[in-house]
Amino acid sequence: MNTPAQPRSTEASASDPRHVVLVGCEDEENLGLRYIAAYLESNRVSTAIEPFDPTDHEGLVRRIRSSSPLVVGFSIIFQRMLPDFARAVDRLRDDGVESHLTCGGHFPTLEPEETLASIPGLDSVVRHEGEMTMLELVRNLQNGGKLEDIDGIAYRRSDGVRINTPRALIEDLDLLPFPLRDKPRLAVNGHGVSSIIASRGCVFDCSFCSVQNFYREAPGPARRSRSPANVVDEMQWMADELGVRVFIFKDDDISTRGPKHGAWIEAFAAELEQRSLANRVLFRISCRVDEVVGDRLKRLQDVGLTAVYLGIESGNENGLRHFNKRYGLADIIRAADTLDELGLAYEYGFMMFEPWSTLATISGDLALLEDLGNRGSSVVDFTKTMPYAGTAIARRLEDEGRLEGTVAAPDYGYLDKRVMHLQRFASNTFHERNFEANGLVNRLRMAKFEAAIAGSLGGYDPTAANTSDHVADLIRRNNADAIEAMRLATRLLDDCESDLEPRHWQVLQLFASQYKTAEAPIKAELERLETLHTAH
Repeated sequence: MNTPAQPRSTEASASDPRHVVLVGCEDEENLGLRYIAAYLESNRVSTAIEPFDPTDHEGLVRRIRSSSPLVVGFSIIFQRMLPDFARAVDRLRDDGVESHLTCGGHFPTLEPEETLASIPGLDSVVRHEGEMTMLELVRNLQNGGKLEDIDGIAYRRSDGVRINTPRALIEDLDLLPFPLRDKPRLAVNGHGVSSIIASRGCVFDCSFCSVQNFYREAPGPARRSRSPANVVDEMQWMADELGVRVFIFKDDDISTRGPKHGAWIEAFAAELEQRSLANRVLFRISCRVDEVVGDRLKRLQDVGLTAVYLGIESGNENGLRHFNKRYGLADIIRAADTLDELGLAYEYGFMMFEPWSTLATISGDLALLEDLGNRGSSVVDFTKTMPYAGTAIARRLEDEGRLEGTVAAPDYGYLDKRVMHLQRFASNTFHERNFEANGLVNRLRMAKFEAAIAGSLGGYDPTAANTSDHVADLIRRNNADAIEAMRLATRLLDDCESDLEPRHWQVLQLFASQYKTAEAPIKAELERLETLHTAH
């Protein structure tokens, strides 16, 4: 069993200076930073983690100055946050911080020259997996070595940016220490909730995703798994020492298809049973639609699987082809039927608006969402496809001369102007619902999550709070309201020419108002349930 990094304060302070300070978003545990921190600590490099708050650069500067680190590393997970990190780096440099400033993440790995151009105060970029590269960078700076000798980095020099040879991926993930952990920052019904990963990488090539390019540019297997025993070692330690009872697997894909993955699942389930963890802990996984295998999910369900996240992405054959999903609508329905038969809760990713959307494809999307929504098993949710760096969609748009926007916010226009109007309607009507922390999508999902945990682990009086059936009814009602508003708007635009008249916008505003009116009693009922839940 690995020796886990013991929980302690991860923040830097004047009384406890650190060699390295790692900065990144921690709305959820940033496992990338926490793995690097644990690896550095296991090699006697003192390390702190600073949660990144884009509204508090002064506090970040103050804490970093007090620690006087040799290296500050930024985790740039979200491409859209490049300007926020640039301002933080500028503020550090303006205040005289002379630490070596580096960064990592998908965008910096795939676009190191653009990253260094966008954030002039950075010294280097750590590409691909960061554990070994960060350690070598620290040792190099301590010993006066040359950056050109370090595999896996890009860095500034007088004649431009040098990109060194990629470092090979870590083949045996069991050799890594467990991520540095604090007490869980999220608890549901008194039970700690934490993230965990069982694998790195993905063997698929969805056109909207940069994961495969992030890993495939470096030598090594596209996907590597930890051993089942190693994963359960970490779960057992976190359950016993930190009170974690609910685990959210953050793997890009946990496959349940094929003999190799079937053997992994059986061994994992057996480990949970042998350690008396089966159903003492619960967990959620992510998988593809065409990897929903009933008997294997049932095996996992028997030992604590309580929810699944599906990458559905589209409800029409054209969209599925554009996304290179390699499955069809029938596979989506089959997967949903299987999950419903098992009684497994699920949510999904869905991109209704993509670069080649038409009103006809959106009508197909709405038909699928209506089917899924009527079941009450999941909350209808949808978004727009963003052409992130390193994706096939971004390359295709660039080839078509349609890639617009900025480095931090790439964008595109639609081939049918009416789709643009519909997307504007959807954004105005559903932005809060779909994306805000207090929006109905998040609140309904949390209510369902709480009900599922209460049903399995307890924690409050189920007669006084949100039972699964009641929450499913609220989800079903809100799904129907959202789909109806989108369908009315789609039909209106389908009857219009490309340019809308003021009266058309007035009707669209009416549809939005009707949806908001229907939303109000559901919000009120959720507030009542949340109050009861808090009281118990």
